[in-house]
Amino acid sequence: MAYVTLIVIKSTAMKKLLHILFCAAAFSFTTNAQMLNGGMENYDFLPADTVPSGWNMDSYWSTKTGQSSDAHGGNYSFVINTWYGYSPGMMVNGDASNFTLLFDWVKAGTPITYKPAQLQGWYKYIDTVANDSAIVKVLLKKWNSSQNKIDSVAYAEKKLPFANTWTQFNVDINELMPGVNPDSLVVYFMTFDYLAGTQFPCQNMECRYLYIDDLSLNGLLSVNENLSLPEDLSFVYTEDRIILTKKDYNTSVAQVFSLDGKMMVSSQIKNGRTEISTHEFSAGIYFVTCNGKSFKLVKT
Repeated sequence: MAYVTLIVIKSTAMKKLLHILFCAAAFSFTTNAQMLNGGMENYDFLPADTVPSGWNMDSYWSTKTGQSSDAHGGNYSFVINTWYGYSPGMMVNGDASNFTLLFDWVKAGTPITYKPAQLQGWYKYIDTVANDSAIVKVLLKKWNSSQNKIDSVAYAEKKLPFANTWTQFNVDINELMPGVNPDSLVVYFMTFDYLAGTQFPCQNMECRYLYIDDLSLNGLLSVNENLSLPEDLSFVYTEDRIILTKKDYNTSVAQVFSLDGKMMVSSQIKNGRTEISTHEFSAGIYFVTCNGKSFKLVKT
């Protein structure tokens, strides 16, 4: 049987850490805590398209207006539009089939192992028809190997109305499967709700320009506050750092988030050991995510 070793160094600084819980961090390095290329700064220049790195567009439906210097933050944003007045522009994170994105966007996505509470971003939506709205959808999913299907762990969608200046949007994500953590995050944009069939075609061939920039994930939808240390993990807290040690030598990852969902640190545990600095941490509540679970850290 493996035993947990807890070593306490008594000092004034030790009192700053009132409560800390860690997991064994035995998971692969595919954890993606933040939105991949959410700032729309990095691009893949393909023969026919310019696409944000880590994202995919439907090249059949929409004209590629692509990379734009009209940005909310940084140097670039990304813009999609409606083509021939009625064909919706679409984009999704991760890999997806170009010609079936209208229906198969749920098959795309990038890895994630926790449940963010909210997607936040900035948009502009211009050259629209009366009462037009673009759409953003968020899906947290998990592959169900026993039933050979995708489980929807959490979901949200929001309409984005006309906005001729950069406007912030927040999408609150809804829990569908409490206690189940996702393996993928899908974020999907469409220039109008084509499937609803309720919006009129544009008079112009190209219209409904949807600019997207500065996407981020905020908060934690659910937290598992385990009240005992897991096996095979030891930690020492000194004045400004936490030393984590594991009994096995498999490379794994420990990540610390603030209460608003900002990743404070991501540290690989190599050869059974890592050090996490807490020197820059202000007083407050933090969470360590490991193996699909979240553990609370309170610093005063």
